Amino acid sequence: MSSRQGGGDSAGPAATEDAERAAEIQELLDLADEATQEARLSLPDAELVFVAFARPSGSYTFRFSQPGSQAEISILGPNDPSPGVARWERIVEERPAEIPARRPLDLSKTQNSFAAVAEAAASLSGSSAENMAVMLAYEKGTLMWFPMAVLLPNSLVRCLAPDADLALMRCEPPLPAQGEPPPRVTP
Repeated sequence: MSSRQGGGDSAGPAATEDAERAAEIQELLDLADEATQEARLSLPDAELVFVAFARPSGSYTFRFSQPGSQAEISILGPNDPSPGVARWERIVEERPAEIPARRPLDLSKTQNSFAAVAEAAASLSGSSAENMAVMLAYEKGTLMWFPMAVLLPNSLVRCLAPDADLALMRCEPPLPAQGEPPPRVTP
């Protein structure tokens, strides 16, 4: 009754989570705009095709394609503003001809944040959300999240979820981490 009269706390946990998620998405949009400007210094018509965030390091990778060519560029960062250190690192590459270009990514359609996806993946995988790396890209026409994390000892867990509904997230059984030999099975 107090909330109907305006005397109570109207911002419950769900409203706080929504506000945090909206702020995180806005931060992503702002960084993507900045990374796009940086990418267009090398590829004037660059289009964002995926973005990844590594929670352990706090670093982003924005990947861009140049329409009509095999040219692609990754924008890494942002780095702390230190004298002599660039805010963004640019890596220009050629996409192999047999690999088709990814669909351009429209981040304004994003409904979830990296933090929300990492939390959802952690709850399903047994990993820590702080240990997650998360990628966002279109997969078969659907905006999809690809969280992954290294689990101890030396295994990798990968998950997949549509942006529209994180409740549909599915995680694969842990795999041996890259560079690690698979476990030996003795008869």
